[in-house]
Amino acid sequence: LTRMGGRRELYEKTLKSFMEEYKNFPQRLSIMLEEESEDAYILTHSLKNIAASMGAEELRHRAELLEISLKAEEFNILESHISSLVASFNQLMEYLHHWVWLVEPKVKTNQENLSVDRLIEHTREALDSFTPRRVKICRNQWEQSCNIPDNKQQLAEKLIKALKKYDYQEARDLLEQL
Repeated sequence: LTRMGGRRELYEKTLKSFMEEYKNFPQRLSIMLEEESEDAYILTHSLKNIAASMGAEELRHRAELLEISLKAEEFNILESHISSLVASFNQLMEYLHHWVWLVEPKVKTNQENLSVDRLIEHTREALDSFTPRRVKICRNQWEQSCNIPDNKQQLAEKLIKALKKYDYQEARDLLEQL
């Protein structure tokens, strides 16, 4: 926040933009490395810079280590740098997803109900994140939602049961039917 001159809105916008732009970072990096593309260096460099601007020092440091290894073509230590960078990245993304759930009024179930389409979108994101806490939040939203049409009520009840059992595949199948 200090790096953004104390402008909270700008900081929040940067975090949300990061979440969107870098959501597939590990997959993109993996593809670029397999193709031996110089874009892997550029992507890592960009991640390092945005991490620095957000104050995500651990991620910035891990990205810098990988960036140096890529530039120096130190292939013997590349895997360990990739692993530690991806772990740090995933940890930050989990934290940011949790932060979004807490600070954005549109997802607070006690304040207002989500539309079914928005609830489906949030549930898909939670399932894709493999974060039990997010899945539980979605389950609670489904349980509290008053916006579910009568013709989809049975599917919603089945979905809630699947989410309670953490049966992600069944939940995904049910979301497709909703």
